[in-house]
Amino acid sequence: DRYAGTNLQKAIISELIAQPGAGVSITDSTGKIDCAATATCPALYNPNDVVTLTATPDTGYSFVSWGGACAAAGTDPTCNVTTLGAKTVTATFSYTLKVKVTGNVPGNVASGPAGIDCPSDCTSAFAPGSTVPLTATMDQWAGVTWSGDCAGTDPNGCTVTMDQPRSVTATFTDLGPATAHLNPPDRRTDPLRVTFNEPVHRLTTSNIVLRPKHGRVVAARLRCFNG
Repeated sequence: DRYAGTNLQKAIISELIAQPGAGVSITDSTGKIDCAATATCPALYNPNDVVTLTATPDTGYSFVSWGGACAAAGTDPTCNVTTLGAKTVTATFSYTLKVKVTGNVPGNVASGPAGIDCPSDCTSAFAPGSTVPLTATMDQWAGVTWSGDCAGTDPNGCTVTMDQPRSVTATFTDLGPATAHLNPPDRRTDPLRVTFNEPVHRLTTSNIVLRPKHGRVVAARLRCFNG
């Protein structure tokens, strides 16, 4: 065998090694590499071959970036690498957090690290092992119930650890109708006062009435005050 040239790497069969992380696989355009998550997959190529590699995340995972010989491709799931000598490519991933908002009253769920702001943005990827607190925001007379990877009714009581894909549901509900309390007057000529345990709106003499037991509605005038 004879070789003419100044770069002896071109005289050696090139080796490309793929090392995808958990949750992502790497394939190449020639079919030599079809590497599942966490595996190490070597393949031989002619020197100066340009190989197109594709990183595909598994369900519940998100691709983050290339490393090694494909580092320049960054977050693009496709990388073109020229085979020369021995090269290694890696692919890192993140876990996906999905939030669902349900219920009969409006509510919002936001994450401490930016990403989740549901019901607008309900899916986001977070680094493996990271801790993501979720906060529910709603009207003061509504409540939230967490389910899925969180439980309880504390609006600030949901924190998930991203050691796997996670899913959380926040169900917002009205805490119930307002309760009225009748305050008797000190004197016979003083008005009766009715107070409520939560803000109420659109009160009229047709929906707030005084009726003696077994009697008819008493004619009245209604004045409202902000407690």
